[in-house]
Amino acid sequence: PAEKDQNGVITGYLIKFQLSSDPSSQMTRTVGAVTQSSLDNLMTGETYNFTVAAINSNGTGPDATMRMFTTVPDVENLRVSEVTTSTINITWDDPPIGYTVDAPYVEATDLSTEGVSIRRPSTFATSTWHRFFKCDSFREYRVFVRLRDTDGNEGSYRNITARTLGK
Repeated sequence: PAEKDQNGVITGYLIKFQLSSDPSSQMTRTVGAVTQSSLDNLMTGETYNFTVAAINSNGTGPDATMRMFTTVPDVENLRVSEVTTSTINITWDDPPIGYTVDAPYVEATDLSTEGVSIRRPSTFATSTWHRFFKCDSFREYRVFVRLRDTDGNEGSYRNITARTLGK
């Protein structure tokens, strides 16, 4: 909305949101005069209805047109399926239609020295939904995976820990 209209300068916005499946779940959040805001603690894979109303010195204006948004689901059934001295095989269930695996990465900690972890990105074969990581022996690895929808919205990272075998 315009910063100023016939009713005064906008000083903030009232965001109302609820689960589409449960109208009694309505929550509100007031934010300053910003053009975007993030909402925490939404349930993954759920559809929410949102409205926004401008606030100025005269009070709160009418709600804008309601919008629906579905949060990105989590990766399901993330698991370690094989561990050797140099490889860890991480697998998960196929994501729902319209979602892809996005931005996976791995962190490693040297268990022999309890050294600081290293972080490196990785690529996954999205057609098979699993990937072997070439790893050093006797390290603990945490693999992080999340989903992304076709609009580029990202889900939360899920992670799993595995230790490579010593030589």
